[in-house]
Amino acid sequence: MGANTYDTYIVEIEFIDSLWSVLRKSRSQPDIWNAEKVCRKIARQGWALKKDVEDLLNYLDSRIVLCQFDSRDLSEQMGVLWRWVYVDLTGKDSLSDWHEALKADEAALLLMLYERIGFALDPSILVDLLLPDVMKRKYKNILSNAQLQIINFKENRYRLQPIKLLSQNCNNKFTRRKTFVSFQGYKLIGEYLNKEIIGLKIYTPKPM
Repeated sequence: MGANTYDTYIVEIEFIDSLWSVLRKSRSQPDIWNAEKVCRKIARQGWALKKDVEDLLNYLDSRIVLCQFDSRDLSEQMGVLWRWVYVDLTGKDSLSDWHEALKADEAALLLMLYERIGFALDPSILVDLLLPDVMKRKYKNILSNAQLQIINFKENRYRLQPIKLLSQNCNNKFTRRKTFVSFQGYKLIGEYLNKEIIGLKIYTPKPM
């Protein structure tokens, strides 16, 4: 792996600005008990409703929910696609409704994404629940990107290239840089054009 190679994604400048600000804040203690409860529900259903995803992210690293940005531009570039699903929780049509949701394996991929961009959460909390079923699919010779990432998660977790986020139409030109190392050990390099941050490089810490 080259020293200066990155997985590069184009996002809204507001996303970069919010992420740079939020990652410099300290996080509260994760609520692992409730996080595991939500993960078991997702694994059992095979789907993660939007409310369940929001709860899970809040339990693992509340900074994700507190920050005001939409990560969809980035997550969709990585293969995480929200879908509308029909949910009948009671068996009564009058109380059924449509909900936005992720497939369970894509919810795991979303956790991997948030870890890679600097949030202190552990995707294995869901990956480990999904892995046995994904391994069964492996022998059918057809796997989605999310399923492949689940299989290779432990091996590749700390070996992936750092992420580089660029704002649209920035042309990769900047006038100065700021560097910050978070409490969790993530190295962040903000690239500025005058007073506006236009790019962000994120280096995941290596395991101790």
